[in-house]
Amino acid sequence: MDGCTMLKKKKRNILEKVLALGVGYVLAELLVAGLNLIPITEVLIDYKGKRGFYEYMHKMFYVYSKEDETLGFVSKSNIDDSVTVNITFKYNTDDYGFRNKQNNYKKTEIAIVGDSFAYAYGVEMENSWASKLEQLLNVTISNFGVVGYSPWQYNETMKRFPDFFRNKTVLYCLYTNDFAKIITSPSKDYYKRTGRDYFESNSPSFFDLVAVETANDSFFDRTVTSALYHEIVDEKNVVGLSNGSILYKEENEVKEDWTSRENREYLHRNLSEAHKLATENDSQMVVVLFPSRLATLSGEYIKHFQEKKPIKHEKELFKMAKEESTNLGLEVIDLSKPLEEGYTSENPTYNLIDFHLSSYGNQVAAREIACSLERWGYIKPIKTTTENCTEKPTLTYVVTSGIIHLDEIDF
Repeated sequence: MDGCTMLKKKKRNILEKVLALGVGYVLAELLVAGLNLIPITEVLIDYKGKRGFYEYMHKMFYVYSKEDETLGFVSKSNIDDSVTVNITFKYNTDDYGFRNKQNNYKKTEIAIVGDSFAYAYGVEMENSWASKLEQLLNVTISNFGVVGYSPWQYNETMKRFPDFFRNKTVLYCLYTNDFAKIITSPSKDYYKRTGRDYFESNSPSFFDLVAVETANDSFFDRTVTSALYHEIVDEKNVVGLSNGSILYKEENEVKEDWTSRENREYLHRNLSEAHKLATENDSQMVVVLFPSRLATLSGEYIKHFQEKKPIKHEKELFKMAKEESTNLGLEVIDLSKPLEEGYTSENPTYNLIDFHLSSYGNQVAAREIACSLERWGYIKPIKTTTENCTEKPTLTYVVTSGIIHLDEIDF
């Protein structure tokens, strides 16, 4: 056998070995992903945290809420329960399933619609911005904010209870995820489409927890290669700040295509419909924009994650909302600047390990809203506008503890 033949044979053997290794690796990855070994490992490492999160979500979806033909789901009535997930607070609802101390909605002067930011998730009712706004303006306010709602559900709420939105000033609250076109009407598989069915079990098994971990992951996301990529190549997804706060990468969830023409039309339809409903009920409507913690802490975010896109996209969304509102003749209260200026390490306007406003942040929001409503003549002032705008809110912020868990579903 000559040298040339031996060299070819050697190269072929090497190629066969490389090919065999490649095939073996692919088969191994198929096995790992198919058996969900990566999610299983994650559950084993943080079993207590995963179970606590599951039990919390079960409470929110199956104990505190129930399916509804028109609204997809509604909050059950007369709840007064302590909730712990990252933070601990009282979850309250009245006879109608809303967070109010009284049910005489026809006599109130201001009606609020929105999601968890309207509800004031994470703080006690007396520390909510709705309660603080009542004190500042000396008026009675009805809060129809429901945790997990989207703009189409705000509008459906206004349709269902027209008497409660008659002769009012309607505060129409928007958070960043309200700009995403998601489900626009309820359906028979609503719970499945919104991921609520993942948390149906009252006592989750180990594999129920694994199922939640894999629910939104592609096959590739469950491979060793993907796990290694996120561990080695991808940037850190969470950082701790000096005051104990936790900041997550892209926690405002904003996607670039949320500013698309389709989404602008979706926003326009919702705002137009809400404005029409308010007008038909002889009410005035004001749009209130709640910024994300990420945007409020933009300096810290850029410093730790070296990216500006989520901040830029959120600003574009707020600009879009202001343009659409202005075209409809609606006033807009943008809370971005007050919450940013009011934030200090000692007095954070957001909860330390949650995306929502702290008690102090609720007070800052209430003061800005009160100031705007007085200045524009929606409310006859009891205090002067100057006092409301210059008087600093009294700090009642308390650091609370709970389960620290990264697998958040934003409300």
